[in-house]
Amino acid sequence: MSIKIGELLVQRGVIGNEELQEALNAQLVYGGHLGTCLIELGHITETALGEVLSQIFDVGYATVEMLNGVLRNVTESVPRRLVEKHRLVPFQLTDGMLHVAMIDPKNIHGIDETAFATGHKIQPPGSHRRFASSRRWRSTTASRDACASSPCAASSTTSARSSAPRQLGQRSRA
Repeated sequence: MSIKIGELLVQRGVIGNEELQEALNAQLVYGGHLGTCLIELGHITETALGEVLSQIFDVGYATVEMLNGVLRNVTESVPRRLVEKHRLVPFQLTDGMLHVAMIDPKNIHGIDETAFATGHKIQPPGSHRRFASSRRWRSTTASRDACASSPCAASSTTSARSSAPRQLGQRSRA
């Protein structure tokens, strides 16, 4: 069963019909994603949107706490060209598994290319447009460390499954 994100946000009481309509109008005028419009209009927080998107798309949600203190060797484990090309950010490396935040966590080509380039298995928990595409990741390595505190949430395709967002390492119950 496919559902529109705006309708789901209204059904769950995260936003009202008026806020949804205002964001849809802004989206028509300025373009972009509905979630971005809702955030920019101040109708929803990034965290609330990330949790809902995590549920809708059945991908994990990387919290701010998970991204704090990312080690330099982890951020530098993926070539900059792949970070920019696939708009991803590595944030944890454990037992040969590299955890990354991606704008499109179902981008199989990006996952495969990154795995080949790094020699690690890739675990994409989710994504967040502002974090994964941040200019800070395209600048100096010192700036990379500053990104570790940015939020990262899920975003991708189709239907709602679980009523609670999954944290990293949890498997889908569906």
